[in-house]
Amino acid sequence: MNSPDADPASASGALPPRQVLVVYESSVDGRAALSYAEGVASAAGAPLTVVAAVPHERVDVGCARCRQSAVIWNHELGEIANEELSEAAGLLDESTAVGYDIARGAWTRAVADAAIRCGADLIVVASRRPGRIRRIFVRDREEPLRRAGSWQVVVAPPATESHGVGITPARHAAQRERAAASATKSRRVRSGGSSGSG
Repeated sequence: MNSPDADPASASGALPPRQVLVVYESSVDGRAALSYAEGVASAAGAPLTVVAAVPHERVDVGCARCRQSAVIWNHELGEIANEELSEAAGLLDESTAVGYDIARGAWTRAVADAAIRCGADLIVVASRRPGRIRRIFVRDREEPLRRAGSWQVVVAPPATESHGVGITPARHAAQRERAAASATKSRRVRSGGSSGSG
């Protein structure tokens, strides 16, 4: 899965990362970003943190019914995030030093807080397709995150451009089966509580 091409440090002349964070999402480009980040971390000998980012509704405002609805909504989103982290765990090599986290809140602030918690100096985010308009949205998301800390932010190549770095459908299916079989394996999932603005 790892590739010597998946190394932004070698291309930019920067120092290798000490801690890599990847924002994972259950999509073909999300899986490509995960594989890309794993390759970077492996090449640098750095640990990897996989983050699932979900919105978080405030539960201290509104009527009692509104607050209860927010609690239920947050719980459902947390379950989705845990499912995505379980999927990611099944896609990674068992030899990879990896931790898992849930980033809750407005996207930029939540991911930044997760990066601070794990000490990341490189953040990998998935590409967005199709077309140039979607790529603009990626830049709009990437730039605020870059300004939020001293880390480097890299948009992983899309699955069709990752030159063998991405995960093939056959391998993905096999790894999903392995993930299901090891679903009870202990994982280090820390739930963040940020709800700031992105």
